[in-house]
Amino acid sequence: DTWNQAAGGAWGDDANWKNKTVPGGKTDADVAYLPAFPAPVTITHTGTTDLNAFSLAGNGIYTVSGGAFNLYGAGNGDQKRGVWIPAGKGTLTLACDVTTKGNVPLFVNAGATLKTDGTVQLSGNVNSWTVKKGAGTWAIGERSYSTRTTSASPRASSTSCPAPRSRACRLTYGPRGWR
Repeated sequence: DTWNQAAGGAWGDDANWKNKTVPGGKTDADVAYLPAFPAPVTITHTGTTDLNAFSLAGNGIYTVSGGAFNLYGAGNGDQKRGVWIPAGKGTLTLACDVTTKGNVPLFVNAGATLKTDGTVQLSGNVNSWTVKKGAGTWAIGERSYSTRTTSASPRASSTSCPAPRSRACRLTYGPRGWR
């Protein structure tokens, strides 16, 4: 469903979603579409939600905070899988725990930013990796996480923070790789 509250609000309140359906599940229909609003939007979340994708439009600036998301990335077409920030200079901050389940693309277009500021666990195996695509920036910040990820260029089979849960630790994946 599509978020419809410029002032922000609670993820679990169906009144905050255009079709009055809170996204949650593992199918193509379970996508949180986040349109651009004139000001940044904060969505508060509690509990754990299974989700197929976050899709951010244009120059939208969103923070989703609290709880946890399991991203399944099932479906046909990247815009309905994982995280999708296809155009503009949007920023999606996931200030919550995120676990990917299988081949989940994280598509961040040039000029856009995905920030993860919670425990991030990227899963996959030799046939099913989590992949960061696009020329945008993925900032992994300031809390513990474990990764197992690949990208077209350069490839990283494992990246970890030397000081978990330390505010001094921040990894960013951008056009030049991990920093």
